[in-house]
Amino acid sequence: MRNLTGYLKKIPLLFSLVISFLLLSSQNIHAVEEQFTLTSDFIHGISDTTIDTQAIITISANTPRVISYFTTTIPQENITAECYNVTSSKPLGCTNYKRSGGTDILVDFNNSLVRSNAPITLRITYHTNITSSESLNIVSSVQDAVTNSVVLTYPKTKGEPLWTSDAIQNIKSVDDNYQITILKPLYSSIAMLFGKAISYEFTVSKTFTNSLTDQNQTFELILPSDSTTQTIVWDKLDPLPNIAEQDEDGNYIFKYIVGPESTIDCKINGHILKRNPITDENSTEAFLITNHGYWKTTEKIEFIRIITYLKNKGLDITDAFTNVKDLEEGKQELIYKYLYQYTVERLNPQKDLADGVITDSRVGFDNLVANPNEATPADYTDFLVTILRKYGIPTRQVIGFVSNISGYTSDGFYSYWVEAYDFVQKRWITMDPFLEDYSTKPLYGNAFFDHIAILKRGKSPSAPKLTFYKDSDFKVVSSSQEEITPELKFSTQLVFDNNNTISKYIKGLLNITNTGNIAINKYTIGESNIADIKKYIDPVNNINSQVILPTQSATIQLNIPNTTDITNISLSIEFSNEDYSESVLSASDTNITTPVYIQIITKAISLITFAGVVYLIYFISNKIKPKQNG
Repeated sequence: MRNLTGYLKKIPLLFSLVISFLLLSSQNIHAVEEQFTLTSDFIHGISDTTIDTQAIITISANTPRVISYFTTTIPQENITAECYNVTSSKPLGCTNYKRSGGTDILVDFNNSLVRSNAPITLRITYHTNITSSESLNIVSSVQDAVTNSVVLTYPKTKGEPLWTSDAIQNIKSVDDNYQITILKPLYSSIAMLFGKAISYEFTVSKTFTNSLTDQNQTFELILPSDSTTQTIVWDKLDPLPNIAEQDEDGNYIFKYIVGPESTIDCKINGHILKRNPITDENSTEAFLITNHGYWKTTEKIEFIRIITYLKNKGLDITDAFTNVKDLEEGKQELIYKYLYQYTVERLNPQKDLADGVITDSRVGFDNLVANPNEATPADYTDFLVTILRKYGIPTRQVIGFVSNISGYTSDGFYSYWVEAYDFVQKRWITMDPFLEDYSTKPLYGNAFFDHIAILKRGKSPSAPKLTFYKDSDFKVVSSSQEEITPELKFSTQLVFDNNNTISKYIKGLLNITNTGNIAINKYTIGESNIADIKKYIDPVNNINSQVILPTQSATIQLNIPNTTDITNISLSIEFSNEDYSESVLSASDTNITTPVYIQIITKAISLITFAGVVYLIYFISNKIKPKQNG
């Protein structure tokens, strides 16, 4: 009994010793892990349906260390990983813990020794399914490890990649595959797009209801427009707007006139083709307005800080520097970059993308200087627009949609960004300081194929307003079609009103119908057998501000001198979508003439009119003669 009692007394002591040992061991394990250095290399084999991934993790230490268990996290959900020792090629004990946002992996190294000159190399393999054949987002990182390289191998049938989120260092042909190498990637995931063009399908569903009982109402709808970075291919416009206009900032504004107590359901869909920005040598002076609204500033100290910041970056400028065009080209490019970086460093982002553009919360430049924290995407653009314009750089604010191809979110989001005019490259460049600050990814110089512009503000910091307020109003997804070809086509007809001998002018109507799939936003009248025909274009009734959408018709009115022979008029006219390509996609009718039946009718009317005048003269003369005889 005494022995049993003594044994029982020893159990708590033994238990406490075991617990102490385990705690001490646990602490030692964590202490050892903190002294490891981790690097990783990724090899991805891409097929039509899956991605086979090998994550090669190198574990090294400055002094010899024993490692029993190793834990890491792959930021990818629902994967089943297998683990191997690269040196011995033997499988290792590998336990997967699946959770939201990633998979934790516990590897049993069975007390392996890590020496300073003999690191341990671990290979983790797993498979993921492909949901889109045109766009891929491939996780290429593990927790606490620096990624040295990413190698991607895929079938040649996909073609060379159209775009990758990280720069490609090498691409080579290996049998029936292409092999791409990316070194020191900036992003934890590599986004890739294949195909001949980056395109999106978009759908607009909007209902306009006029509750008035006695008068019409006009409703406006702003749609993605053609620009130097995107072309809109229209598939369906039901119904066509009563008026389609392009404002001074290049926005497409559709106007629908709704009758009393009536409703219109607008169903619009099409494609947005993204591309690298093209040359634009139009006047940019209008985008230098700085003295109103959210871009107005009375700050002086902030711009002293900016000058100091630019000098500290190594730029040789004076305290009186105000215009980027006063600098040589190399320094001009640096001014753009450093003012962008200053914005990123000066402001702190609001960490909530869910509200996006809907809140439209803005405080203006001076208030941001006083309180740079919790800045919204709109605040970032207001700040950057103000300082860029301060130094003579034409700038505009853009509101649009950031798609999911770069992997920021699963379904994309609305946001604000900036377009600035680069005098050296003679084109508009995109800057998104909020997204860089929010995502902690360097984005300056990015192609931004994921940024779809909906409206732009250059003349006013607060107008026009976005007309989408619900997720169901505007939807956009990456297009599954391999190639979408913009087509500029139209038909024309020149007709005239009845020849009125009393009027000084004859009204001619040049009727145009867009039979292609992109908008016509510019026209030029060329040669004609009527000298200076352009001066006869009616200054009010023309299509200068109009956009002619597919299946839509428009009219140019000509007021021709009454002395002109309208049965023999010809002219040439060129229509274009001036933002479609560097050479401008255009088409023209080189010989628009009055249709034969119009000529016949016109001659008939002229003969009838002439006969009527002759008869009138004869009738009047007969009436006068009897009186004279009497």
